[in-house]
Amino acid sequence: MKKKFLMFLAAATLLTMASCKKDEESTPDAEDIAIPSGQFKLELEHQYADLPLALNNTYFTNQGEELQFQNFKYYLTNVKLIKADGSVWSHPESYFLIDLGNPSSLLPSITGIPEGDYTSIQFMIGVDSTRNVSGAQTGALAVSNNMFWTWSTGYIMAKFEGTSPQAPGSTFSYHVGGFQGVLASQQVLNFAFAPEVLMIRKSTNPLLKMSIDAQRIFNNDQGINIHDNPTVHQPGMMAKRVIQNFVSGIEFEHIHN
Repeated sequence: MKKKFLMFLAAATLLTMASCKKDEESTPDAEDIAIPSGQFKLELEHQYADLPLALNNTYFTNQGEELQFQNFKYYLTNVKLIKADGSVWSHPESYFLIDLGNPSSLLPSITGIPEGDYTSIQFMIGVDSTRNVSGAQTGALAVSNNMFWTWSTGYIMAKFEGTSPQAPGSTFSYHVGGFQGVLASQQVLNFAFAPEVLMIRKSTNPLLKMSIDAQRIFNNDQGINIHDNPTVHQPGMMAKRVIQNFVSGIEFEHIHN
């Protein structure tokens, strides 16, 4: 009888241990539980004053100078979303090369966002200092995109090139760079959505529209005369003026949730 009891006790113990182990294996750790996430598209609508912006179209500055853009590129990076309570979500890898000659680049997708309601957005025009000194990279930051100078001078944050009969040689070329010190050209922009809210849900794909007015490059308070300043190809105060004028023309429009 004692022998049978001990055998029964041993079997019961094994069953209990197996059950506990199964429960442990089937219970996921908190860090393994996927947080519901969603995405949105950033629609970038470019214009020149009241006209749609397109390569090789003719436009005029307030000073009467004629121009046509043949190249219009810039980096939009480091996207962050902010909630009403001040909490911030940062995209871990948001580096987009916006190219007017590549329509697909004008609608970048921001993915992997935790579900929630967001009240403002922050992003950078340009490339942050860390990536400027991180060696050879891929994707939007690949050297093959022709948006890079050298490892000491870094990325070209924005490139605006074209023709103008008022420019010596009939061309203008603004390559804006500089990533450190007083000559750093990166610009961090913040836009509040109020009274709108960006609602991120797993099953939706909202559209956040921004407008970019290229005439501000020439017609801002620090206006640029093409005849006197046809070329900017190095970090400096003129490069900062070009990029500051440019970002002054970026505005939040609306959200389609």
